[in-house]
Amino acid sequence: MTRNLYTKPLWVALAVMAAALVGLPTVLGAQEKPEPKPAPEASPRPEALRVYPAGWVTEVFQLKFAQPSDLVGVLRMFSGRADFERDLRVVMWSGPKEFAPAVKDIVARLDVAPASVPSIELTFYLLSGSKQAATAGALPSELDGVATQVKGIFGLPRLSLLETAVIRVRDGSEGRAEGVVPSLGDPSHAAMYRLDFGSASLTADERGKVVTLRRLALTLNVPLGERSPDGKLSDLTYRDSSLCTDAEVREGQKVVLGKASVDRSGDTLFLVVNAKVVD
Repeated sequence: MTRNLYTKPLWVALAVMAAALVGLPTVLGAQEKPEPKPAPEASPRPEALRVYPAGWVTEVFQLKFAQPSDLVGVLRMFSGRADFERDLRVVMWSGPKEFAPAVKDIVARLDVAPASVPSIELTFYLLSGSKQAATAGALPSELDGVATQVKGIFGLPRLSLLETAVIRVRDGSEGRAEGVVPSLGDPSHAAMYRLDFGSASLTADERGKVVTLRRLALTLNVPLGERSPDGKLSDLTYRDSSLCTDAEVREGQKVVLGKASVDRSGDTLFLVVNAKVVD
């Protein structure tokens, strides 16, 4: 019987191949084994998410009248934090809850409609004092007391009313009036006047309301000239006659603010004022 010389090597080769196939999954498995993943971090405790300390509360206010930037300055005087949003007119405060009632109270007190500003009605009387016949209108009865006072002090037998100017302004505001009045020396000619003041301010004391006038000025542009035998003026020129003062006028009283000489005839201009507060 003939022996196959190639049988043994063949079996040896087959055995080697089988062993290789058996070990291949182990090698591949070792190469593809994933790296271990790190353990997930533990979720933070609820206390770590808190923005403000325990016991704090947050209050949000939408303002109607007060300015947010003004009010937030007041709230910052409390313990806590305060901020605002100008366009939305919103103020937010966060702080200890025991302060919350006081914060709500101060917002309610300050976010209110502004008080109405009173008006002041000033009535000015331009009076002419003369030793001659009256050249303008007779005095109204409400000026009887003033007439008695002026006549007694200055010895002028006649007083005439040249003009009444009424000016109403807001408390603290300025005012002005202009117009034309008959000339004191010759009523056939006109004289222009300008009356203005820098401010009229209202105060009060135990006796009532008082109006303070600042930088009050009256200017009268008076015609001057040669006077003919019949009393008429010719060759006219104009000169300013003025008076300036600060004054306090109690409501309801008529006060003589000053006088100014007008021409060589001895005619005198008086300025009287009466103040009234209009709420």
